[in-house]
Amino acid sequence: MKVRKLTPTKAKLPDNEKLIGGENNKTTANNNLKAIEKQAQNFLKNAKK
Repeated sequence: MKVRKLTPTKAKLPDNEKLIGGENNKTTANNNLKAIEKQAQNFLKNAKK
């Protein structure tokens, strides 16, 4: 079997605004992030017990 070498392609990143779809989604993303951070902290707290 011939192994093909994968070459990284230069990915074009989309415009930030299009990516988040405006302000509303930005706040949603931030809130989700905060929630995930809180969960991670709780997880670590429980893991130490």
